[in-house]
Amino acid sequence: MHSGGQLHSDSLGGDRIVVSFQRVGDRFSQTIQLQRTSAQGESLTTLLESIEGDPAAPWPPSPPLQQLLVEPRQPQSAVGLLVGMAGRGHWSLSVEPLAGRAACRWDCACRTPVVPDYLGSVWRWTGDNPRQVAPDTLAMNVAGGELLVRVEPSGDEGDSRVSPTLSFDANQRTLTIAAPPVTATRFPVTARWRFDVEWRAAR
Repeated sequence: MHSGGQLHSDSLGGDRIVVSFQRVGDRFSQTIQLQRTSAQGESLTTLLESIEGDPAAPWPPSPPLQQLLVEPRQPQSAVGLLVGMAGRGHWSLSVEPLAGRAACRWDCACRTPVVPDYLGSVWRWTGDNPRQVAPDTLAMNVAGGELLVRVEPSGDEGDSRVSPTLSFDANQRTLTIAAPPVTATRFPVTARWRFDVEWRAAR
């Protein structure tokens, strides 16, 4: 049984995104960090941490991921593939670096036989409060640069390419990426939500 794993984005000027998967209880949590390499050495700064919630919850804050495979794709790259279950739902998730950028893309899905109470991904952030820089993008100042979280439409199962919803709670320091509402009349159905996390150094 895997206890964890790690993947990373391309490096831009010595900066790259590192995504770590760590088993906590019956599932894997996710941590997004900034790795900086300079003449002074290497440093890691935590940017976002997934919030997993109650193990018994049928609709947890983030996908309940119980199996992990970090699959090599290129000599210097890999993709994280995860699956899991809670209640009557079956979740899957992939995390893939985006070429030439200090960025990764999350592609999440849940196969459900009923209308879910909630589907999405919830994160705890560090740094300054997020701010809306575009309808589909939040930005946060942290570690002398900017972290962007951008949602992408999924285009699955007749959802008319509806994007997830971005919101945040400044008091709880949580960021929520909520999947588009399930409007299907026939079940089971697969709900899907995608988002990118990208680091940009200060100019």
